[in-house]
Amino acid sequence: MKYLGILTLAMAPFFSQAGYEIKGATITKVSLSNHSAPGVVFIRAEGGTEIDPKHSCAATSWSFAHKVEDNEISRSIYSMLLTAKATNAKVNLIGSGDCRIGYGVETLFTIAFED
Repeated sequence: MKYLGILTLAMAPFFSQAGYEIKGATITKVSLSNHSAPGVVFIRAEGGTEIDPKHSCAATSWSFAHKVEDNEISRSIYSMLLTAKATNAKVNLIGSGDCRIGYGVETLFTIAFED
């Protein structure tokens, strides 16, 4: 699981659009609702260092959103989010710059556990 986050992080420079980024954050809240945004997980991260403090999306109390889809990478990201929340692990989070799936909250592109 750790390697999936590292692999995703290593591939990040090959994508033209990256958004909001936090290093060394703690996941303080994870919310999944099947009512208002079906299948979308909202994530609140606190602490850490903002690498690119400019959100490309509207300012909300949520840091990122992730749509849980029926594929291995999407389920792995969701699992990593829950693990990070349950263990209070420090993580690095990178957004995609896209704000469409989470009602103005930036879509999570990468999660990686800190060593």
